[in-house]
Amino acid sequence: MDVNQKADDGSTALVLACQLGRTDAVRALLEDPRVDVNLPDKGGRTALWWAGRNGFFRAMKWLLASSKEVNVQAKTEAGTTLLDRARTHNMGDLTRFLEEFRRRPESLRHVIRTELGFRGKQPEKKGGGALAFVEESCEERLTDFLLRIFLFFSCIFLQMPWSQNCSCRQCS
Repeated sequence: MDVNQKADDGSTALVLACQLGRTDAVRALLEDPRVDVNLPDKGGRTALWWAGRNGFFRAMKWLLASSKEVNVQAKTEAGTTLLDRARTHNMGDLTRFLEEFRRRPESLRHVIRTELGFRGKQPEKKGGGALAFVEESCEERLTDFLLRIFLFFSCIFLQMPWSQNCSCRQCS
């Protein structure tokens, strides 16, 4: 299954997870090396843009703390960045956060990683032994599960038929 597959509105599973503030889904998707964090929807809005616009700072922090290169300066189809939007809509906390990240990206990334419990490049896993083994072996299945749920609900929202076994653009 393609983790970067887009729905008709151009949203990927990561974009949808950030729109909804589902930090658990964001974390699971970021663990997949195939996930492209900078893929925009049809309006040019990225996962970071949606998380910031909707005030989901925790999802934003997971994106920025990941080992992936998030384009903080990505522009929408209208030619504006998330920082532009934060300024024009008087979103003070978001404006300050993005300006600080622009000034000191590595320093702030380190602070965020510490806050989120990272050790090295990955967050420290809670538990150990059998639990850690189960968490690691289930990551790929969890990603596939989240993608199927995303596609299923996208089809419901867009009022389109959905089939788990079909490979056409509408169903897959």
